[in-house]
Amino acid sequence: MDTINSLQALVNSVRRHAWKLETLEGYQGGVNRFISFCSANNIPLLLPSPEWLICAFAAHHAGSCSGSAVSNDVAGSSLYTSLRAWHIANGFTWLGGTRLKYVLRSAVRLTPDASKRPPRPPVSSEMLDILHASLDSSLPLHACVLACADSAFWGQCCLGEFLPISQSRFTPKFFPTPS
Repeated sequence: MDTINSLQALVNSVRRHAWKLETLEGYQGGVNRFISFCSANNIPLLLPSPEWLICAFAAHHAGSCSGSAVSNDVAGSSLYTSLRAWHIANGFTWLGGTRLKYVLRSAVRLTPDASKRPPRPPVSSEMLDILHASLDSSLPLHACVLACADSAFWGQCCLGEFLPISQSRFTPKFFPTPS
């Protein structure tokens, strides 16, 4: 029995490193909304949360915000976001299944028009030419902007994948540097 307990403790200590601290902090909003939903409806917090409760939480928000916001609070478009990550990080089984997938799909279809963004036009090589004509590549800032724009365009990257969201989040290990 001691071996089983030590192996479970090992799994728990390793599992905690599956997410960056910043990622879990970002998921906290969805978890807080779930806890508030349970509290407002006099439902004791159940862990693991049964699928009917997760579905009720998702259905409660359907039609009032974008379907992607509902999905991110619950299970997200990737496998481990918000409630799902919270369950797994705390050692509970995730019970979301087929019914939840249908509720989340419905939430996307019920997205209010006010929450939908019109598609943005793609950046074209002509736009890149205008940027090059407008900037002076002998200036370090302009050279940096041009290098980022060229790299993102020709590498077919989203700038959000290519650049940090703030200077404090810059890490040379993950982002381009002059050297």
